[in-house]
Amino acid sequence: MRAVIRSIQATGGPAQQERLHWPGELHPLLHSAPTPASVRESFAQVTRKQVCEWVTKHVGRTLISKRRAAYAEHRKALKGATS
Repeated sequence: MRAVIRSIQATGGPAQQERLHWPGELHPLLHSAPTPASVRESFAQVTRKQVCEWVTKHVGRTLISKRRAAYAEHRKALKGATS
């Protein structure tokens, strides 16, 4: 589970951290970055429900999911107004 969480948290993180170091330095986060094998192994240890709950709690709704919900609400309101 920890590798899954680290892989989710690491998205975009190393790129932001890279700016704090001088060019040419070996970035310390590269040594701790999860490998595809470790992520696969971690996913085998957790359920889909656990991952979804963690994402909901820590990441929240994405912009596209908010947009889709707004469009659906708008379509529903239009159907109700024309019926």
